[in-house]
Amino acid sequence: MKKIILSVLMLLMHSYAFSQITLTSTISNVSCFGGSNGSGTVTATGGTGPYTYTWTPTNTNSSIITGVAAGTYTVNVEDAVANTSSLVVNISQPTQINVQTNTYAACYGSCSGYSQVFAFGGAMPYTYLWSNGVTSDQNGNLCVGIYSVQVTSANGCTGTTTINIIQPPTLSVTANKTNATCNITCDGSASANITGGIGPFSYYWLPSGATTSSISNLCCGNYSLVVNDNGSQCSESIMFNIVASGNNAIPNTTITSIVNNETCFQSIDGSIDLSVSGSNNGPFTYLWSNGAITQDIYNLQSNIYSVTIVDANSNCSTIFDTVSSIGINCGTILGKVYVDNNSDCNNNTGDNNFQNSLITVNPGNRYAYTNSNGTYVVNNLPYGTYSITLNNNTVNIYPTCTTTINTSVSSGNPNSINNNLSIEFNSATQPDMQITGWNAGVVPGISCHISYSLENLNMITCSGILKITLPSSFIPNITNVIPSSYTISGDTILWNFSNITYSIGAQYYRIDFTPPQSTPLGSLFMNCAFAQASMTDFNSTNNTFCYQRMVTGSYDPNDKTVSPVGVGANGDIAATETDLTYLIRFQNTGNGPAVNIVVKDTLSPNVNINTFEMLGASHNYNIDILPGNVLRWKFNNIMLADSGTNEPASHGYIQYRIKRTNNNAPGTQIKNTAYIYFDFNAPVVTNTAINTIETITGIHSQSANENGWNVYPNPSTGALYIVNSSMLKEYGQIQVLNAMGQIVMEESMNGNYKNIELSKLNNGIYFVKITSDKQSVIKRIVLNK
Repeated sequence: MKKIILSVLMLLMHSYAFSQITLTSTISNVSCFGGSNGSGTVTATGGTGPYTYTWTPTNTNSSIITGVAAGTYTVNVEDAVANTSSLVVNISQPTQINVQTNTYAACYGSCSGYSQVFAFGGAMPYTYLWSNGVTSDQNGNLCVGIYSVQVTSANGCTGTTTINIIQPPTLSVTANKTNATCNITCDGSASANITGGIGPFSYYWLPSGATTSSISNLCCGNYSLVVNDNGSQCSESIMFNIVASGNNAIPNTTITSIVNNETCFQSIDGSIDLSVSGSNNGPFTYLWSNGAITQDIYNLQSNIYSVTIVDANSNCSTIFDTVSSIGINCGTILGKVYVDNNSDCNNNTGDNNFQNSLITVNPGNRYAYTNSNGTYVVNNLPYGTYSITLNNNTVNIYPTCTTTINTSVSSGNPNSINNNLSIEFNSATQPDMQITGWNAGVVPGISCHISYSLENLNMITCSGILKITLPSSFIPNITNVIPSSYTISGDTILWNFSNITYSIGAQYYRIDFTPPQSTPLGSLFMNCAFAQASMTDFNSTNNTFCYQRMVTGSYDPNDKTVSPVGVGANGDIAATETDLTYLIRFQNTGNGPAVNIVVKDTLSPNVNINTFEMLGASHNYNIDILPGNVLRWKFNNIMLADSGTNEPASHGYIQYRIKRTNNNAPGTQIKNTAYIYFDFNAPVVTNTAINTIETITGIHSQSANENGWNVYPNPSTGALYIVNSSMLKEYGQIQVLNAMGQIVMEESMNGNYKNIELSKLNNGIYFVKITSDKQSVIKRIVLNK
């Protein structure tokens, strides 16, 4: 009996094992976003055939579903003896191709419109087809009208958008003037009267250089006004004179002049042809305001000029003429800088755009700077032939194929596009990690943050550790850290980073914290970051970044700051400090979104424009370097939220670095002020950031081989950071000695940086002795709490 029961059980178990239905699936995903060409196939094994299939939600009764959209599908399978099994099948689709454009309107009556398309989503690379046949991402020389562009991804998906090149009404400028009461008073005035065009408008009066819509206190003479239409990049200029009686004191003469204006602003090809006629035969002598002593003068730029004419009897007369900018016969040069990954001198699919490159255009010594898309633009060029040169102001790249290309602009081709230059990275085996950071303000008891950007300026993949130090008293008050995969060791926050290359762009880090309420106002907040690569770094000098900001009770959301801050109201810095890092912050405090924002910053003559380097910005931008070393950032269609609707999204910033000139004498002041234009409103003028060259020599070493040790800040207000930018990890001891050579503080060191607190010491001169397992270095510092 037991044998019979056992046999039945074994038979049942055997039957149950064969009754199980196992399902597997094969999926073909949707090829383009929103498509319906996905399919799924289910294969059943086990159980007892035949099988029946039911798919939901398609209600399909076969093992295959086809022609379906992306989504989740369930198939139920039943065999011949009513055993069932089900399987969930997920069919996906690529991201949608999004197409955006930057568009510039045409000036009235000309085909000078321009547009550039930016695509993201789908699968790269993209191809482009405009309705006028252009197959590039840039399209220039556009007449008024509507154009479409289709962007096709690598897997054949498409995205389409249209642009409208508009033609504004003719820009017309006149001057409403009031003449001077007499020839020795300067009480004339003039105001601009504008019709047509697209605002906002900017004004440039000559010879005063005023940028307001009206001017006063005018003497007798000739004046000119240039109006720029910022909406369509058109310009118009006029000339007018302020007169009074008795302006000709040479008897029996008639003095006339013919003015030939500049063909374009700053083309320096104007002239004045002077004629003196009548019964007075002279001889005459001439003295022009630019120092010329000839009757006629040439090679003039837009300005007001005066000439004093003296006859043989010492009778004299002074007349005024103004050379203006005609504003026509001008063109634009556009192009991009890219990383030539395969060294074939062609901008191929897979080559990366290269931002923050300085471009020089000659003749004229005009500057341009590549934006985040690698694009540069130079406007207002007189028709002619130009050389375009890539300035290699960084150590990690070198131009390939050629450093200079030539192009021309003419009436038939006012916009010369695709003037592309290529670069390659200097090292084929070493990465080049760079870390930069900024802080929006430090207020005791108020939530603040510090943000850092880490990038690899090479295509060589790099991993490592990012370390950011904060004052030790701030560490307990950290409220949020991004990314969240961090650790804290003492006063240092650490992240591991991996597989960073230039092609993936910058990686961003942020620490939110609340400074202790006891933090003294006016004290110096400083923190440092160090990117420790796991392999030899090509340029270790940019692996460390220290940022300074003054602790304040409140701060203006539209401001400009400089690091190093320096000491005192004039921002005294040591003569050894060469790099100045500027931060311009702006916030929309209006009652609606800001559509377009323009920021202008006139550089101090005491900095070197050729060392200008963009470090970052909150939004996509275009940058121009105008004559007179004026930086102009354009945030087109930024749609910056107002602070009442979305306070966190109402902020923006610009950060750049520049070196001061080598010949700054002690006492030289370096001042910078920014002007922020929100749409059509008057500019918001920031505070003036100032540094003064002090006679303090700053950091001084008694060691012949410092191996990268730096001490910040010097002078110190209490906190002192000791950083080594080399790759060698060093262990040892730090000793602080007073001016008598007595040791007043000792700290151990385990790595490449250390933060020590000197606030308990008296003000004075101290020496920091760094003794490691590899070297000994002595630094002289000043403590000024």
